[in-house]
Parts: sequence; structure tokens; C-alpha cells
Amino acid sequence: MKFLIFIPCFTHGGAEKQASILAMHLKEIGHYVEVWGLPSRGKGTPLLELLTTAGITCRQLDRWPSFGWIYQDAGLNPASFLLRAFLRLLRNRKLCAELPRQRFDIVIPFTITPSVLTLLCRKQLGVRIFWNHRSGYDNGSFIYNRYFVRLATSANVEFVANSQDGAHFVADTFNQPLASVSIIPNAFVPDGTWKTLPTFERHRTNKRNTLRLLHLANLNREKDIWTALEAIRILKKDGSNVLLDIAGFTPFKEDERRLLEEISREDLFGSVRFCGPLGRAELEQWLIDADIGLLSTRCEGTSNSILEYMYARLPIIGTDIPGIRELLPEENRKWLFPVGDSEKLASLIQKMSESEELRMHLGAENCAHVERKFSMLATMQQWERVLKITHKAP
Repeated sequence: MKFLIFIPCFTHGGAEKQASILAMHLKEIGHYVEVWGLPSRGKGTPLLELLTTAGITCRQLDRWPSFGWIYQDAGLNPASFLLRAFLRLLRNRKLCAELPRQRFDIVIPFTITPSVLTLLCRKQLGVRIFWNHRSGYDNGSFIYNRYFVRLATSANVEFVANSQDGAHFVADTFNQPLASVSIIPNAFVPDGTWKTLPTFERHRTNKRNTLRLLHLANLNREKDIWTALEAIRILKKDGSNVLLDIAGFTPFKEDERRLLEEISREDLFGSVRFCGPLGRAELEQWLIDADIGLLSTRCEGTSNSILEYMYARLPIIGTDIPGIRELLPEENRKWLFPVGDSEKLASLIQKMSESEELRMHLGAENCAHVERKFSMLATMQQWERVLKITHKAP
């Protein structure tokens, strides 16, 4: 079979990593796979080299599409509605004309923009197409108006989400039964740059005066780094010796400027560092250096950050939302705080800082949990069932 995996871009990111795992698995079991990506918004295109080396044909498109012309139709008179429908048709055709002329048996987009583009250009792209929701109960700042809901349902799109919360969002948005949305959680696959697990344990037995927290995530608008910064302010004011390392790509430059301004203020200076995106080798070292994995967010699907924290034997403090709760073992769920509650977050950090034994215990439980529940084998078997495919003979 011929597969198209459509990703945001060829940079490191949660969705891109999961798409790469799926693409390489499909090729390994005997299918033809192409991966298309939009222009990079980060540093370089590391996944392009990875996938090409694996023998997968990759294409980077010329530009990101603009969906600013998608708006609500409520209150339009018939003439205005017909005019806007005509303009949509013209713009859809222009978008489709820019895509390579190739047809696939199955098209699997990852995240909102590739999913919308796949839906608009479905007739020229593939026989079976998917809508792949990679967040929690959240619209990702996209307007799901009547036009798109009707388009998706009339096109017999197949729905996938990577979390239970995300599946509920898709079912409610597209007026579908929950059972029609396939839930396929992310897989955790440590790549070749990761060292052995004892490295993580051995380092953390060393006594240090400063407690180090790592917040690893691309800082999209649903992320709530501001609550984490306020918690560090509270701890610093109380005399706690903590250091918060923030790693990840910031899609919006105004958010990055605001973050850097906050970090440079006197009440945070020396207690927060921002390094932007990390390469895989750098990421490993930051995970080794950390004492606690932190994720402050308002909405989340299956978080790759949480999976990496668990594999690195880190205890985790995170926002108490379904997307995080469903990933963690029961014991670590006690260390979650309400959305936006910086005081509760500060108290959890302070309490966890008091016991190295507790942190080591939670870290060991987390590592066993991720290896048991989120293996590549289990996730790829779920994809194979949803796609209705089997291993082809070599």
C-alpha cells in the first residue's frame, strides 16, 4: 500500500516524532511511504535527514497555507453565504494546485494544519484520509465552523486522537459517536543518543545544593509557562534554592520576547534559564541534570515530554488535566496542581525537594510504567488495527 504521512515540518516536535516512528514502521513492514512537511519554523530540518536515511521519500512544501478566510457563518444572508462559499472553493483549488500531483491509498496527517489541508485536497490525495487530533479538549485556535464539520463528515474522514480527552473533543466537534474515534497514544522510543538508564540514577545520587527542574515543551499557546515562572518567584522569595530550565521552540516571537523579559527581571534572575530548542544529545544531558520534570499547560494530548521524563527516571509535577493524568502511574498523580495555581505548584516543588528518596522512588516507578504502557510495539499494533493492514512479506 502507498502511505502519505503529512507533518507540520521536519523539526523535532512531539507530533513530528510520532509521525516519524509510524512512517519508519510502515516502511519496515513492507509498505511504500512518503512524508510531506511544511517549511521549518525552527532550527534546521533534522527529521528530513533521519527519514531520508531510512529510505523514505520526503518532500518539503513551499509555504504554510493561510486559513484566515475560514470564519463563522452565523447571521449571513443567503447572498453573502453564497459569495463566501464561492471564495472558499477558489482558495481550496489554489491550495490543492500547489501540492505535488500524487495519489495514495491512505493519508495520515499530524496536527491541525496538515489535517485541514488533507481534508480540503482529499480528492487528489488519497482513497482513505484521517483527521488526526494531537491535543486534548482544545481547538488549537482553529475555528471549526459548519463548513468544515460538514466537509469532514460528508467526506467519510476517519478520526484518530492520541488521548481520551482529545477523542471527546473530536466526537463533540464533528457530532460523531465517541466509539468512532480511535485512540492511539504516543509511543516512546529512545533513540541512539540516549545513554543507559543507570546514568540517570547514578547522577542523581550526588548531593547538590540547587534543586533543578526541567520544563521541556514547545511553547505553543496552550502551554502555561507563566504559572511555572510565578511558582519560582514564590519559592525564591521564600529562600528556596531552585533552578528552572526551560527548553523548547517558541512559535510566536512575541511570546519569546515576553518570556525573556520575565526571566531578566530581578525576582527571577539566576533562577530561570531559557535555551530554546534542544538537539537530541543536548536533551539527554538536560534530562540527566534535572531532579524533577515539570509540565505546566492548560491542555494536552499524549505528552512526549511526560514520556521522556518517565524514561529518564524523573519524578513529575504537572497540571492536573486529563491528558497528563492518563499518562502517569497512580502514585505520581498525587503531584499534580490545578490549572494556573502557582501557589500549589510552589508547594509541591518545595515538598518534593525535601526528599531525595521520594524523587528516586517516583522516578523508578515512572520508568517501569512508560516501558510497560507506551512501547513502540503496543502503539504500532494499534495503528495496524486502525489502518487494517498487515505485515507484507519481505
